[in-house]
Parts: sequence; C-alpha cells; structure tokens
Amino acid sequence: MEEVRRELLWRLYTVFVVLVLVGMMIFLRAVQVQVVEGEHWLAKSDSLHVRYKDVKAERGNILSDDGSLLATSISLFDIHMDTGAPGMTDDEFNANVDSLSYYLANYVNNSLTEGGWRDYLINARYGPEGALTYESAHYLLIKKGVNYDLRQYIQQLPLFRNGRNAGGLIVEAQMKREHPFQMLAHRTIGYMRDNAESVGLEASFDEELRGAEGKQLMQRVSGDVWIPVNDITEVAPRNGKDVLTTLDVNLQDIAENALERGVKARDADHGCAIVMDVKTGAIKAIANIGRTEALDENGAIKWWENYNYAVGESTEPGSTFKLATMLMLLEDGHIKLTDTIDVNLGKTKYYDEEMEDAEAHGLRKTTIQHAFEISSNVGISQLAHQFYNIKSDGEVNTTGRKHFIERLKALHLAERTGIDVEGEAPPYIKEVSSKFWAGTSIPWMSIGYETHLTPLQVLTFYNAVANNGRMMKPYLVKEIQNYGETDRVFRPQVLKNSICSSSTIQKLKQLLLGVVQNGTARNINNGNVQIAGKTGTCILNFNAKNRVAKKYQTSFCGFFPADDPQYSCIVVMNNPRNNWYGAVSAAPVVKEIAEKSVAARLEAQLPLNFGKKPTFVTNTMPQGAAGEKVEIKRVFNFLNLPFFDKTGDNKFAGSVAKNDSLSLLFRPLQTGLVPNVMGMGLRDALYLLENSGLRVRFTGVGKVRHQSLQPGAKAQNQTCVIELD
Repeated sequence: MEEVRRELLWRLYTVFVVLVLVGMMIFLRAVQVQVVEGEHWLAKSDSLHVRYKDVKAERGNILSDDGSLLATSISLFDIHMDTGAPGMTDDEFNANVDSLSYYLANYVNNSLTEGGWRDYLINARYGPEGALTYESAHYLLIKKGVNYDLRQYIQQLPLFRNGRNAGGLIVEAQMKREHPFQMLAHRTIGYMRDNAESVGLEASFDEELRGAEGKQLMQRVSGDVWIPVNDITEVAPRNGKDVLTTLDVNLQDIAENALERGVKARDADHGCAIVMDVKTGAIKAIANIGRTEALDENGAIKWWENYNYAVGESTEPGSTFKLATMLMLLEDGHIKLTDTIDVNLGKTKYYDEEMEDAEAHGLRKTTIQHAFEISSNVGISQLAHQFYNIKSDGEVNTTGRKHFIERLKALHLAERTGIDVEGEAPPYIKEVSSKFWAGTSIPWMSIGYETHLTPLQVLTFYNAVANNGRMMKPYLVKEIQNYGETDRVFRPQVLKNSICSSSTIQKLKQLLLGVVQNGTARNINNGNVQIAGKTGTCILNFNAKNRVAKKYQTSFCGFFPADDPQYSCIVVMNNPRNNWYGAVSAAPVVKEIAEKSVAARLEAQLPLNFGKKPTFVTNTMPQGAAGEKVEIKRVFNFLNLPFFDKTGDNKFAGSVAKNDSLSLLFRPLQTGLVPNVMGMGLRDALYLLENSGLRVRFTGVGKVRHQSLQPGAKAQNQTCVIELD
C-alpha cells in the first residue's frame, strides 16, 4: 500500500514539475514576443491590414492622323463612406445625417428615399455591431461611376465637406475607356480585357499606353477589399503616352459605310476594306464588318466589327493573285501583252483535273492582255504551266517550278507584312518539296488557289505596283507622344526598292486599267475617278474532283486615280449570297470609296478664287434694289461693287444693272402723288407711303414686289396694299 502511495506521489510531482517548466517557457516566450520582438510583430500585424497597393495610371489616348480622339480614358469615381471615421463625432453625425440624406436622395442616388438613406447611414454607424463591422460601417457604398462634376458636388455636401477623417468621404478613381467615334475602326483600335486576350493597337502598344503605376497606402477592411488610408498617393502614377495613328477619320468613315452597305446588299457573312497611302504605306482606313446572331429592335441582323478580317484572315485570294503571275511572266521575258493565246472556249484539263473560266466568253483565241482583262483562268494558267511547270518535251520543269516559288518569295508574298497590330495571319506559299505538291500545283497557284494570303498582304503587293515598283511596309502608327510632344517617330519603311523593272510596272498598270475599261470591272468605269484594279472570285471549299462549290469569296484590289495613284484599296467579301462575282459585289464598294476619298481630299478642291475673275452680268447683280441712297451705297461699298451714282442730291434711289455695269438712279418724289416703293424694304416703303397721306397694309417679308396703287397717281387718303417677297 505504501509503495502504491509513493508511486502516485512521484507521478504527481513529475506532472507538477513539467507543468511549471512549461508555464515558465510560455512566460519567457511571451516576454520575448512582447518586449524583445514586439516591434517586429507589430509591424507584421500592421502589414496584414495596411500596405502599399498599386495605383493604375491614366491610360494614354489613341489618336487619328489629325489628332482626333479614337480612344481615350475618362475618370469616373466610386463614392464610399466610412461611417466610423475616427474624427467623426456623434454630435456631428447626428446634426448632418438628415441633410446629407436629403441631398443623396435627390441629387446623387435616387435608389433610396430620404428616409431610406437616413436609415441606411444610421444603421451602418449604430447597428448591432456598431462601427466595428468593416463592410457595413467603414466602406459603405454611396454611388459607383460618378463623373467629375458630380464628385465635386458630393465633396461639398453636409458631413462630406469635413473630409476623409471627420466626414468619412472615400473617393476612389476608376478609369473607363471610351471611343468617341463609337464603332469607327473599333477592332483596329482594339480594347484591353482582364480575362481574355487584348486586341488591336491597345494590345500592341500597351506598354506605351499604360504608363507606370503609382503607390498608395491602403487598408484591408474585409476579405480582399482594400480602401485608401488617405486621398494622397505616396508615389504618383505616370500617365501613359499617346499613340498617333495614320488613320484618317473621314476616310475610315467612308470605308466603313461603303463596306457595310455592300455586305448587306450582297448578304455576305463578313467583309473588309483597307485604304493605303501609295507613297508611304500608311493605312488610312481599315474596316471589318461581320454579321452576328443578334437582332436589332426591328428584327434585322446586327452587324459588328467582331474580327479583324483584313489582317487575321488568310484565304485563297483567287484572281487578284494573277497579277503576280503576270509580273513574273513579263519580267522573265516569256510573253508580250499583244501575244495571242488559246483560251479554248474557257475550258482545259491538267492531268485529270479540269479548269474552267468563271464566265462564258465564247473565245478560242485572244491576246494575253484581253485574257487578263476577262480574268481567264485557262489563259493565265496555261502560260504558267508552259513556262514554269512542264518542258516542251513533256518533262517536269523542276527548275521552273522552283523559280516560280522563288519569284513569289521575292515579292514578299511568303511572309507577314509586320503591321503594327497583333494577330496577322501568316501567308502560305506551297514549296516544291512539300508532300502536298502535285503536277497541278503551278496552274492552280497561278490563278490564286493552293496558296493563302490576307487582304493586307495582297494589298501590299498591289500598292507596290501603284508606287512604281517600290514596296512599302504597311503601318498604322506614326508617332508616340508624351503630353503632346513627340517621343518616338515611326517613319515609312521600304520593304523592297523595286519589285521589277519599270517597263514591267507600266505593263502591269496597263493590264489593271484594262480590267476596268474593257474587262470584268467595266461596270465601275463610269465614275468621277479613274480606277485601275483586278477583280477576284474564289471558291472557298473548292474540290476539283467533285466540283463542290458552296461558298465564294469575292474581291477587288486596285488603286486610284489611275494616272497618279494616291491610294490603293482592297475590298473582300466572304460568302456573298446575292451575287458572288467580284465585279458586282466588291468592285462597286471600291468605286464608292475612291470617289468619296478623292472628293474628301482638300487638295482636290479648287479654291473659290481659282481661275479668271468672272465679269458681273445683269442676272448676278443686285437689280432693282431701292431705298435710302446712303444705305444702298454703304452696302455696295462693303461688297466692293463698283457703281455709277446718277442720283444727284436726291435722298432715295434705285439700282439698275445693265450688261456689266451697275448704276444708282434717283427715285422722283412729288407731293400729293403715290411714290414708287418697288424694291424697297418695309421701313422705307412705310415712310414714303404714310408721308404721302396713304394708309398701308402689307403681307410677306423682304422687299416690295407689288404695290396696289400705281406710282404717280394722285394720293387721296387711299389704302395701299404692298406685297413683300
């Protein structure tokens, strides 16, 4: 029994000693934490609730070539209230809550009544948990998205005018991106998206536009909600720079409206249009229109710039590609435009694949120029087949095939243009070594199949032809500006000084002009601007074996004015249902753009004083103007109209124009006779008639064109009715 007792006591003492030791360790650690490490842990605690957070800078503007705003940032403000602000006393809060509620309900946010606002504010400050519930007390929402003027008004309201510490007002700036021209060049300008890929110039020049973030001391109130400790940023953000584009808002508007009318009229899936400055490669307009699944209030299909087809869609170009084939045939000296070629009534066969011309023409033989003008697939492909695909003895022309591909590469048709927006699709030019190469590849490639190009890549080639062989890199941005001062300049870049000889260039221009004057695009040869260009029609899902043809792509690419090219232009339509010929669908859109673009150019307008000064003639001078002489002379002198004064000392006069001279003749006035008031204004007419003892009634405004009493008749207190016009 004694042994059991000792055993229990031993265990009890052991537990007691362990507890004492543990207690001492806890005490010592507490002393260490509070005294030795106190400052460290206090700072650590504060950092969990207060820290410096990034403050976004104001994003730079995107401007047109004349400085018009295409995209800009406007400041909006979220208004919150700290109902438990440390400097706000109960007396101050209670004295102002009614007035504040009145102004909030009537002038700031009418989602609550005056009484509703009063209860909302009081419950936040004096609710069950008082001012300790951060979300309900320290970060009470007043209104989101307030503009600058309303923000200024709110800052003057009762209680809020006391500032952050004593009035509880919390103002947080937010930036909203706006496009002043709405949908104008919407996809090219682009937009920034937090949860998706950004597009357009907004994405390509994000580093310049976004600026540098600042720093502001913020306090965590609940979860991941942070509010500024004060209204002052410790490190001010640096605003973004401005991007000055090459886009012309007038040409952009012209291109978008013309394209939209075109795709709607042809019921296409989508379309694009590009206008490029020939000499520099600057993109003056780039439009993309596509149908959407949405309907407007009238049940019609909504159209939208939902994708940058001009840059991002690479397809078989069709007959616009024939110009590249003609370039190499001419440059290699294989043909002359006057040579005769057999177009075989528009049908031929390469191995087991048959090729047809798009339109029946009934020709067996014609000149090469005319074959191009009527866009003969058979004619152009036979030339490529003869000189680059098969030798005269029937053997494969391996050297010719490689040369054909190298020619295309030398024209930069196998590489991206490097335009300043992301998403440019790569071109596809089939290599001779490709496993997809076939004996039919050269004939089909020569007319725009088995190769892929974007509209911009095709236009870059045509622009080089318009620019006498000099190929320019297309570009959209010409300057980066910082507070209106030039920070960086993007100058025109030459991709190739000469794509071919000048004689070949002149022949290519001759071919393109012939298409409009005599060929497939002659329907647009009746406007005010001479256009040179080429139509294109391509079957998107072409299968030569079973001749399946469901969807078409139509296009027209060219330049204007043809004799002195200023702009090059391409229009492409995808799957037009009403008419799938490029001449009918795409070419009229280019014609509209050309005529309106040239008319919009200031240098195309003659000044008002241009030419010989015209001689005044009777029907253009102030014939019959009458009234007080001194007033008439004042008007004529102001207008710098020379005249002969034949009135003598008479007070009233009338003007008479004869041939190229203008004279003032006196109006005889005799007492007791009806005066002649024809051509006078109402004031002078009333003065003379009433001073002659006549009563007057009048109708109309302007000058007297009729008086009821004959001038020179005896005035006997009659009523004279005058009509003014």
